[in-house]
Amino acid sequence: MQFLKYAMSALLTLVLVAAWAKAETPKLHGGQADIYISTGDNLFLGDSLSFDTPEAVDALFDLLKETGVRRVYWRGLEQVLMNRNPLREQNLRYASWANWTRDLYRRFDPDKAAIAAAHKRGMEIWAVGKLNEFGGQADAVPTNAWPFFESSPLVDKWPVLDRHGVLHQGGTVSFATPESRQDVMDMVMSVMDEYPYDGVAFLSYAENHSQRFQDEFGFNPPIAEEFKKRFGIDPRFEDFTRTASREDWVRLRGEHLSEYLRGLKARLAKNQQNLGLFVNPWDPHEMMAWNVPEIIQTGGPIHIDLEGLLADGTLNQLVLFAGYGASDEVVAKTAQNLLWMTRQTKAEVSIDTSLMTVPQWEPLRKAGAGLVYDIRIAASYFNRAGFPDASLSDLKSDQAFDRMRALQQIAYHQLKERATIQDIAPLANDPNPIVRSLAILALDRTGDPAAFAIIEKALNDPELVVRCYAIKAMRNSPDPQDRIVDKLMASLAEMPLHPVAEETLDVLIGMRPRPATQLSKLMRTDSRPRVSEIAARALESMAQDDLLETYLAGLKDTHEYVRYACTKGLGHLHGNPKAVEALLTQLVKPDDVVVNNRAALALAEIIDENRPEVASLRPRVLETLKEVYAAYGDGCNRPDAAWGYRPTGTALLAFGTQGQEALRQFMLQRKDKQLAELAWKSLCIPHRLSEFDFVTEAQDREAFAQRPPSLRKYKVVRVQQNFESAKPADAQFAGGAGDDWSGMTQEGSYLDAQSPHEGKQSMKLVRGQPAGNLVGVRLSNAIRDGANVQFSLWLRRDSDQSAFGANALGASGQGIGFFINSSGSLHLWDGEKSGWTITDLTVPAGKWVQLSLVSDYPLHTYTATLTDADGRSQSAEVQGVLPSHADITHLRFSPQGDEGTSSHVDEVTLIALP
Repeated sequence: MQFLKYAMSALLTLVLVAAWAKAETPKLHGGQADIYISTGDNLFLGDSLSFDTPEAVDALFDLLKETGVRRVYWRGLEQVLMNRNPLREQNLRYASWANWTRDLYRRFDPDKAAIAAAHKRGMEIWAVGKLNEFGGQADAVPTNAWPFFESSPLVDKWPVLDRHGVLHQGGTVSFATPESRQDVMDMVMSVMDEYPYDGVAFLSYAENHSQRFQDEFGFNPPIAEEFKKRFGIDPRFEDFTRTASREDWVRLRGEHLSEYLRGLKARLAKNQQNLGLFVNPWDPHEMMAWNVPEIIQTGGPIHIDLEGLLADGTLNQLVLFAGYGASDEVVAKTAQNLLWMTRQTKAEVSIDTSLMTVPQWEPLRKAGAGLVYDIRIAASYFNRAGFPDASLSDLKSDQAFDRMRALQQIAYHQLKERATIQDIAPLANDPNPIVRSLAILALDRTGDPAAFAIIEKALNDPELVVRCYAIKAMRNSPDPQDRIVDKLMASLAEMPLHPVAEETLDVLIGMRPRPATQLSKLMRTDSRPRVSEIAARALESMAQDDLLETYLAGLKDTHEYVRYACTKGLGHLHGNPKAVEALLTQLVKPDDVVVNNRAALALAEIIDENRPEVASLRPRVLETLKEVYAAYGDGCNRPDAAWGYRPTGTALLAFGTQGQEALRQFMLQRKDKQLAELAWKSLCIPHRLSEFDFVTEAQDREAFAQRPPSLRKYKVVRVQQNFESAKPADAQFAGGAGDDWSGMTQEGSYLDAQSPHEGKQSMKLVRGQPAGNLVGVRLSNAIRDGANVQFSLWLRRDSDQSAFGANALGASGQGIGFFINSSGSLHLWDGEKSGWTITDLTVPAGKWVQLSLVSDYPLHTYTATLTDADGRSQSAEVQGVLPSHADITHLRFSPQGDEGTSSHVDEVTLIALP
């Protein structure tokens, strides 16, 4: 009996242990893993983990708590900041998403709900946002369509500039001044003060395609001026050297970033909030890549001083981003380095991964690294996290995790037992929306047509994610196609939200045969919200000539998105003259700029195909595009003034040499400065939608050499001499630089205190023996070939016989120059003929006049202007004469005329216009 008593007790213990073990939800690596959720992506894509209702938030955080999640990285900071920025409604697809999220945040704030849910369950939650991207300029290169959908006063106020001071990096903000750093801090803290996150961690890439080579941006004047003060060169105008290197420049930019992060951490600390960074897996000291791994860091060339920021406690967390092509081996090696770097600090190191079971992660985890699991879809969370196998009985478990895991394994055909529709069906009515969504997925994956009676009911589910899974499943419905379309559109009409629209569109596009006839009818006649829009967008992808009348009818629709989609559809009818005629009409239609610009891109598509059926219309298309492009010049008040030149310019470029020449003529004309600027951008700095247009630095320099001189922002003075401090150098012309002028002698040319134009003295040029007596100065920094030059001076011919010449030249010889003969006639150097070309300008004797020469490399000309002491001026232009001068290294004067004759020069200036 005693034995039986103990046996029964042991058996009861085993049963209780087994029951306890069964009830215990499996944990992610013992409860030490964290989760990353990209909220913006989830709100865009309907099949993502949902958090747009209180029920969805509770279901999500219950799951995370049950599976042992310690911390959630929630990309909510970025979403809130985007919602507070001005929205460009002309980008229809992204405006649809942005308006839906803004409306969501007005009626139910997912971020505040998520923070409360995490804290209620004893979890940390950190905000995630961009370190250095806060919107974009209208003509920054977006995905899908111009304009960039979100503007930002902060970006407009503190842009990151290229070395020419002309182009702005898309969406990024300069940290180069205390004021800019303060503004960014204020903006970030406006969210962190309102939302009680436990910390904030930043991604360091920028999500646009504006950058064309790694070192294109980061030359704002404060950076360039500080660099010159420290290292002696201005990186805007001079090449890096061994003692003034690119690395020095990148680290200088990093100093500004460190100052920003330290200031931000001080303010976060008042809220007891921590600070972290997601870091580049190839080199954590560099900004992160986006879409082009190992090629370009889209946050820009900025050194991240991890060692310094860790040592002083600024950074509490480093999250190694295992994505964009970095191999597991690369990530593991970088993680080892980060663990070593943080060994004597309180900072943590984690690896952001979409797969928990990578073999390389386990030794790193044992060494102290955490894992951050990057999830978007519920099914992938269960599939990739390494949870144990489920069983059919788990479908009836009172634990939501068990039900979810079993449904996921059914959907992925991993469950060892066979599940029937009857096993799954009750879970389509589960109170947990994640369970319901997985039930719909599992029902669809059974391949049983009988499942669709249940799936169709889910088309009316109140939870977004469940409805979207049902929409996705309808592509496999056994119903007739017209009934499927009707059911999808009814669901969309009832819940006309952006994610539902996107999922519906995706299913309609994938249908075979294509339901073009039914969609055409819906587009023309259905008045329900979103239905006509999605019908039109689906039809755009089904382009064929028998849809021409549908597209033409859509151009008259009151719904802008319908007109836009039909315009795109017409662009796919490559050989249809009626499509071209309609697009030409749409191109010039007033007050419909979104559709106008889509028409330009549609015409570009047709022209690029170059079909013979529309060949006769090409001249008319070209002329119309030129007329439209010209309207973006000075005084343009079109709603698309800031960006419409991009699609229209793209259309002109589709014509090849004809379009290039049209843009070149716009660029070279001098009456409309803005038109010249835009044409130069379209021709020399082209951008394609949704793509990077990579160039070399040499190609960039060549493009800027074509820029009209009137548009040059920076003027770099290379010689500025009033002869107050000038002194003779060696007698050899190759002599000194700066104030040291070669060739001055007591018998020849010399500094004269008797006849200055202004000040105390001028240079007297005396014709001696042998002929010439060259006087000159060597530039301390050469002017690069292709840079425009402005050469000016005050001069006086002392007598009627006085003559002299001057030129700016390099190793290859004459650059820009003039010669005044003994009769006062002004000649300009002709680079093509290697000789002098006479002008109709005459320099009088005995009077001070100012002569100014300005080169124009795009036009291959330079202009001479004479101005007298009373301010009256006259000009002469010499065309086709400007030579390639290699680099300009010297400025030289040559007295001419009879022996003993003289002239005076004063206030000599040589300026590069890079």
